[in-house]
Amino acid sequence: MNFVHRAGTNAVDLGSGQATLGDSFLHALRICQWCLAENYLRLSALAHLHHW
Repeated sequence: MNFVHRAGTNAVDLGSGQATLGDSFLHALRICQWCLAENYLRLSALAHLHHW
């Protein structure tokens, strides 16, 4: 009975761990999108300056 309880607890921990991992991944993806957008704006500005 103790073993079953422990296995159930591990399953719950695993589930919450997966949710946290998913949130972290989405958060990292948002940061990447923001960084790419900022770098794109910088490169556009540089290209604009060089164009002149």
